[in-house]
Amino acid sequence: MRVLDYRAGVFTDVTRRHRALVRKDRDRWKRFYLRAVRRNSPGLGWIADEYALGNRRRAHRLLRRELRAGHLIADPGWRGGARHVRELKRLLRQAGY
Repeated sequence: MRVLDYRAGVFTDVTRRHRALVRKDRDRWKRFYLRAVRRNSPGLGWIADEYALGNRRRAHRLLRRELRAGHLIADPGWRGGARHVRELKRLLRQAGY
């Protein structure tokens, strides 16, 4: 989730000013993730919210735990396992998280 402010023709990222909103989105994505793990096809949208909240360390710790548990399998168009984690981190950096 990103929260943008638009003034004088310029967008400014104000996500960190809306921590409660980002936490709510994170929790929603985490519930989605946990349900998906039970169905054996996890989605990792909640990691981006952890990044937006400034919780990169926590996000990386959670990713390592899920990787060890075997929950990070390949989805169509995605690599599995550790390659999946590296690709996710790369995408988050590219997106400015």
